[in-house]
Amino acid sequence: MTIDTFPGTTATAPATKGVPSAWRAPFAAATFREFGYTLTSLPVAIAGFVFAVTLFSLGAGLAVTLLGLPVFAVMLAGARGLGAVERRRARARLGLDVAEPAPVRTAGGDSGWARVRARLPSRTPRAGRPWSSRSSCSRGG
Repeated sequence: MTIDTFPGTTATAPATKGVPSAWRAPFAAATFREFGYTLTSLPVAIAGFVFAVTLFSLGAGLAVTLLGLPVFAVMLAGARGLGAVERRRARARLGLDVAEPAPVRTAGGDSGWARVRARLPSRTPRAGRPWSSRSSCSRGG
């Protein structure tokens, strides 16, 4: 490829085919997007950690009474909210397509207790997840 510099003269354009991609990568637009995402992830991660540890400690302390279960349910609902925020950030900043989780279903109606129980983990084993089954944790005699 040639470029006209002065009338009657030509110069060659710099070829990017011969330059290794490792040399071009630090200056690519994707690198700056990923770096910006990483820098903005630190405050979000600190806020999520403080939220989770605070509500888990409060829920564990109140687990003696029945007040601990709603605190755990609020913690899990908040964790789903933080996950939604992170999915939106990954889509906007990195262009990733992250799948949404399954919606929370209440089996016992619209009562407050049914909504709390729906947020807590299920005790039934799930297909393909042996760690969620109680039989996989049995002790040998």
